[in-house]
Amino acid sequence: MSKETIFITKGGMKQTYKLEPLKCPMCLKNFLPKHPRTVYCNTTECDKLRYSGQGKRIRDQLVNQLPKQKCKVCNKEYKPRAQNNKGICNDFNCRYDYKIQTNYIV
Repeated sequence: MSKETIFITKGGMKQTYKLEPLKCPMCLKNFLPKHPRTVYCNTTECDKLRYSGQGKRIRDQLVNQLPKQKCKVCNKEYKPRAQNNKGICNDFNCRYDYKIQTNYIV
């Protein structure tokens, strides 16, 4: 049940995206996003949860449910802190080496 959407960029170019239904990390409901970078469903219930203490508890529960991962740099097993983790542990040297490998630092 994907929906094809056309966006016009600031430069006037047209881009087409196929948007898939997502699960809101705050209220845990399925929704169809209006933009490819949309994360939350932005309903009033979700906004209330996001800005209240209950939202923090829900986020903490979701993070606690995340499985352990292996670091791409040092191959140690670690517990990610967020859902959008890139696969790098929290060690400063690993993060620095990853940035050098991916040419983030010039």
